[in-house]
Amino acid sequence: MPRQSLQLNDFSGGLNTKSSPRDIAPNESQLVENVVISNPGLITAATVSTDKVSGSTTMKHIANGNGAFMFNSQFNIDTDGTATQPTQIIAYPINKDSGNTTIQFFRRNFDSTGVFTQEATNAEIDMQVTGEVEPVYYYVDGVLYISDKKIVDGDSDYEPRKLQYVSEDRFAQSITGWNNDKLRVVATDNMFEDISETSTGNFGSSDPSAAGEFRVLLSTNPSVTSSDLTAVTTNAGSAITTTSNPGETAPSPNTDIGITDKSIFLTSATNTNLDDDILLNLPDENDGDQDFTNGQIIHINSEAMEIKSVSYIDNDGTKDVVQLIVQRDVYGTGALEHAALSPVFTQTSTSTTVTGGGWESGSYEFCHTVIDLQDNETLPQAPQSPVFNITDGSYFTRVGFRLKDTGFNTRKNEKGVRIYTRKKGGNGRWIMFLDVDYRRGVRSNLFEDYEEFTVADTNYMEVKNLDIVNPSLDTFESINGYTQEEESIVLATGTTDATAGGFKAAAVCARRAWIANVKKNGKVFDDRIYYTPVNRFATFPDSFYLDIGISDGDSFTALHSLGNRLLAFKQKKLYVINVSSTSDAGWYLEAEYDGMGCRQQESISKTPYGIAWVNDDGVYIFDGQSMPKELTIKLDDATWRANQTGKNPAIGYNNKYKQLCVVQDTAADTDVFVFDFQTNSWSITKPIGSAGISNFLESFDGLYYLEYGGSHAKTLKLLTGDSNSSTTGDNLAIKLQTKDMDFGNPGLVKRIKKVYITAKDDGSGNTLTLRFGKDGASPDTTVAFNSSGAQAAESIASSNYKILSFGIGSATGGLNCESIALELVDADDEAITINDINIDFRLTNKRPDNL
Repeated sequence: MPRQSLQLNDFSGGLNTKSSPRDIAPNESQLVENVVISNPGLITAATVSTDKVSGSTTMKHIANGNGAFMFNSQFNIDTDGTATQPTQIIAYPINKDSGNTTIQFFRRNFDSTGVFTQEATNAEIDMQVTGEVEPVYYYVDGVLYISDKKIVDGDSDYEPRKLQYVSEDRFAQSITGWNNDKLRVVATDNMFEDISETSTGNFGSSDPSAAGEFRVLLSTNPSVTSSDLTAVTTNAGSAITTTSNPGETAPSPNTDIGITDKSIFLTSATNTNLDDDILLNLPDENDGDQDFTNGQIIHINSEAMEIKSVSYIDNDGTKDVVQLIVQRDVYGTGALEHAALSPVFTQTSTSTTVTGGGWESGSYEFCHTVIDLQDNETLPQAPQSPVFNITDGSYFTRVGFRLKDTGFNTRKNEKGVRIYTRKKGGNGRWIMFLDVDYRRGVRSNLFEDYEEFTVADTNYMEVKNLDIVNPSLDTFESINGYTQEEESIVLATGTTDATAGGFKAAAVCARRAWIANVKKNGKVFDDRIYYTPVNRFATFPDSFYLDIGISDGDSFTALHSLGNRLLAFKQKKLYVINVSSTSDAGWYLEAEYDGMGCRQQESISKTPYGIAWVNDDGVYIFDGQSMPKELTIKLDDATWRANQTGKNPAIGYNNKYKQLCVVQDTAADTDVFVFDFQTNSWSITKPIGSAGISNFLESFDGLYYLEYGGSHAKTLKLLTGDSNSSTTGDNLAIKLQTKDMDFGNPGLVKRIKKVYITAKDDGSGNTLTLRFGKDGASPDTTVAFNSSGAQAAESIASSNYKILSFGIGSATGGLNCESIALELVDADDEAITINDINIDFRLTNKRPDNL
């Protein structure tokens, strides 16, 4: 038979361990280790993981496959949060030798590909427990929310936490910086000190006693005041008029007050004892007399003047004269000349009760709520004891709010408060009375502008004299989306296990936070998913939940979102819930898939192609268009299950090369399974150590993880997916086993003599070893000779392609076989590119039994 040649130049089919080695496709392989096959027609060497922090860090946390979380912030995760530029942050738990376990941080500039630095402890999160934690996170609108999975099944007094950057001062008090706080909104005891009735609208000396506490004033007797100018007279009925300066020798006969005069003179045409007589129509200073007093406003013609000083000139037998020092033109109408004997007037007012209010008559009680910076709001607190009566047509007037702001530099998460009212005894809905924003002011409904705070004195800020004519249309329920009758809207309320709370799974979907396998106020709901109102990511009302698969022996382990679908994973099952409707009445269970569950929250990765996850049976992806698809369809099921069962996996999407990376056992495995979405193929790389890793973290430059070492050392690593590094020591040794090739004629013997491989390196002198196995045997026989006739490995040492020649069998006769599989192995650390493999062979007429 003539000599023939079989060329292998496409290895993009990747790993196939499920089919017989002889039956796999020509572009598939029995083993693809440390080989990058994403470019059809080429084989290149995978690279090692890169250290992304200066040296290892001692971080006492032994749990594998979890703990790490990456997010981006506008602020630096350091003491002051300096906003030099956006920051990329990695959170990770630290079990301290003394004190509580904390979450600490690595950071780098967002647009950098450089190393991370571990930040100081100023922004750390106190996890409230000692020893091991297994944090689960969700991050939305600049706030990081954290719970501990172990709390759900444990007996700790833990409650979830959150971390946020407060970027504005409050009442000139410095509160900027990172704030580590409870997830729930905390209503401080006695912050609403008092509510009382007023007739003047002034707080007087009744001030809140402590920083951040407040008082409210109001009146239920609205009135209007009308004003008029009334002539000032003596009690004898004689008018008070201007006169000339008695000290002038030649006063003007026509003008008593010039434009620039600030000293004016008044008298009475008939009375000679102005210093003793009572003047009418002047404000009474409660001394039994009415007379000219500093601060009074008088009107002469159309000009208003404020009295600054008063003195009397007694002319002994002639009429008395009053001398006033005044501030001219206090109402801005312009200073005028005033003719002789101009009459003097004062402004008088009359109070008249008004009607027209829209409040239903009855007795009204008041309570308050507290609002955090994300607009989460507490339930209405206990009502204040005073009640206030409204009659038909009346309304609330002279309403004021005063807060003590001095020293108010705690409770950084607090945005403001709301005051609510309702008719006492009716159990009606709480109606919003005042909306108080510490930075913007006070308003009586959500459609009004805020009245800004003014300084009451050095310790207090206030807004006063508001009229609330009609009840607001805003109620506690309409504002928040849940009823005031909810028993609880938080996960934990105290410091004992009976009031502890937490969750094992979390996601954000349709602008709500969703948590599953929940401990709420000490009680565990492992078949329940709680959710928040829209945009209230820390509020979990008791009635906002979905119970799915109740008492099925399984429990929720993970949540993820895909558009407006919520993917809820139990250990053995996947539920797809459509939550696209704005009302929970429109939500529905879209599908459920047996055998599609997963082990933990970290078993899931979001990709542009859908949500991918790993479980004991393989790796799956769901794109929302059809049922989940298995990606490991070409990998041996029994081997996968044996290696995965009972182990914490890691999974992550490398956007740089459109690849999904999976580690089956994060406690010991060195193998990373790599699925290439462009070729739909698997390969294996070995870039990690055997001491364990955390979960994967997805970034624009690859996949990050923490690699464990001795004495609790942790090193932040980056799995780039790059190939053929030019740096010595950064490449991994490739190992590629071809299919068991029968050359299309399984029933005939072939004589194989030569194998030619077209390859190149970077000129560093990499060597390539060829092994073979015939007739179904593993390719473990090293080729005995090559182009030099002696060596088992061929040196490349060329940055240009060269053809390497390997002999098979004896140097003269070749090898007879029915089929053959080849294995290519190169030296560690060196770059290599293989373009094709050509096998020279001849068909014989012999049957395999004549070998």
